[in-house]
Amino acid sequence: MTAVPQQPNRQSWLMSEGAELQPISVLAPMQLLSMDYFLFPLTSGFKAVLVVVDYFRLFT
Repeated sequence: MTAVPQQPNRQSWLMSEGAELQPISVLAPMQLLSMDYFLFPLTSGFKAVLVVVDYFRLFT
């Protein structure tokens, strides 16, 4: 009779893999921007929205 290998804990595996998180340091406005867009079905009004976020205002 052979022993069945024990499965590693999934949560500990997820936490141990990859690089450590680094803090976001933004020293001036417009230094770090994030953009995303959304497309809507063609109806009356807007069909697309562009969102731009300046991270300087989020972390100061």
